[in-house]
Amino acid sequence: MSEHDTKPATPSGLFTVDNLKWLIEKLTLPLVLAAITIVFQWNANQRSRAEIAAADKRAQAESRSRLYTELLHKREDADTAVRRAVFDKLMDRYLSPDPKGLDDKLVALELLAVNFHDSLNLSPLFWQIDRQITNLGNHANPQLREHLNRVSQGVKDRQMAFLSPEDFAKPQAVELANVPSIALPTEGCVAIESLTQANLDLSRLELKATYSDSDAQGLPAMHQRRFSIDVDCKDPLQLRLRLIVEDQATSRRWIFWVDLYDFPLVTFTPLSRDERFALVLDRYDDGFGMAWLRLAYFPASRSGAKDKPHVADVMSRLSIPPPSAEISLPPPGAGPAPSAPR
Repeated sequence: MSEHDTKPATPSGLFTVDNLKWLIEKLTLPLVLAAITIVFQWNANQRSRAEIAAADKRAQAESRSRLYTELLHKREDADTAVRRAVFDKLMDRYLSPDPKGLDDKLVALELLAVNFHDSLNLSPLFWQIDRQITNLGNHANPQLREHLNRVSQGVKDRQMAFLSPEDFAKPQAVELANVPSIALPTEGCVAIESLTQANLDLSRLELKATYSDSDAQGLPAMHQRRFSIDVDCKDPLQLRLRLIVEDQATSRRWIFWVDLYDFPLVTFTPLSRDERFALVLDRYDDGFGMAWLRLAYFPASRSGAKDKPHVADVMSRLSIPPPSAEISLPPPGAGPAPSAPR
């Protein structure tokens, strides 16, 4: 055989089936790991951007809230300063030693009633002007008494509308013809035990009162009570009535006086830790033997600064967990479940 007849063996090629299988086996794991790494980094970057955006939103919300709080605080400070200046000027005018300046005192009292009726007990000021008008006798201008009654009625209407917006009570008429009266200011009323049932039946009111608020879970709740109100004594000189109020649900009784210048935000009566009621005498007409009463039943949260909770009540509220609180259980083997706070 000659040299020209001998041919060297040529390779079968690089891209054979065996080579491709080998290449795929070698590159599959690195490619999968690289893809997982890329996806993980992309997700991490997305989460990071989302967290940064959420943090920016929280910072903006906190900044707006802080600005809003500062504006409210400044407005409250300005309002307090104005109210303090107005109060000082009005009291200077009201406490003027001039006994003839009843017109000025009535105007000052009306301004006090409009601006400070929810934070001050104005009953003594009303009674002082009432006595001054009475002491004038026939020389008193009838418009002075009308002005005083109009201002006091306005205070009672505003406070009743605030305390019982859902159940704005209408005046209830009660007969006074058979109610014993005090002949002299130094005399007392007759004993409650000496009153006949007939007298109580003629001067009795049966009233139902309601209000709505939210329970511990934030759901709307309706509260309702029934009251029996008996007028057992009257004072025609000071235009006031002694009342016996009974809560029909618990049979508890309260005995107190109510007059034309008692205001419900000040003269309320506690029913429970969270409930209050107040009675308002709108009109007293001994000549016709009639009086008109209104009842307000409301939550303690509406009674304002005059109804400060006791320290023991505040501490008991803080120590009792809300009913909706859930105690999380640990996974098996993680130890005993945490106990509820006491």
